[in-house]
Amino acid sequence: MLVVESTVVIADLHLGFSVVGYSLPRGILAKMLKNEALAILSYLDGLPEYIDRIIILGDVKEAIGVSRGIQRRQIEFFFKKLIRRFSQIVVVRGNHDGRLSEALSGFGSVEIVDFFLDKFGGVNILMAHGHKRVPSSLFGDADIIFIGHIHPAISELSTKLWVISRIECRNPEGSYGWKKQVIVFPSANPKIVGTDVEAGSLVEFLERVLPRSACKIRLVDLDLRSCEGIMSLCYEL
Repeated sequence: MLVVESTVVIADLHLGFSVVGYSLPRGILAKMLKNEALAILSYLDGLPEYIDRIIILGDVKEAIGVSRGIQRRQIEFFFKKLIRRFSQIVVVRGNHDGRLSEALSGFGSVEIVDFFLDKFGGVNILMAHGHKRVPSSLFGDADIIFIGHIHPAISELSTKLWVISRIECRNPEGSYGWKKQVIVFPSANPKIVGTDVEAGSLVEFLERVLPRSACKIRLVDLDLRSCEGIMSLCYEL
């Protein structure tokens, strides 16, 4: 998770991942799902009270389609806990979040969007999941981009990574005049490690996500920060 001012940002919860591939009695599966939700929620326990907004960068759930039965109840349990803690909850929709609005139909205070742009201390931060191209208008206004989707990691070491990079992008005039900082989040699910990332694969990923007008990228700086499990990153503007 990453804290900016009074907002905490996390990515790729994949609620329900813990039971994928298991054929067990429903009671056992339900307990596994509850423990998975509680494990993710535990990362938020020590946050100061002034942090009153949470933004989730997509893939709230593992099931791509509609969530039913015990998996839907897991999602409801999770968001009931969030509503008690935060005054504002924003979900940036991910590729696994199809029909998420159905699962959250009883949670009118949860805002579900495709992209989220906000100003923090005079700096515009654009938040996206990473599975679809960012609109040019939002990208142009952004100084920093928070993104998820690829679960960066060193797979051989089972170590999650934060990817903190600076890029130069081709602007509409054809020159490399746009400079942006990009932070790629690790998955907040302790059961998910992720996939290996290096300079070449990062550029390929970003060129699929950024607007076509800016899809030629130069990587100026790359910082890979490892952690055990989920890592808290204190970000100062």
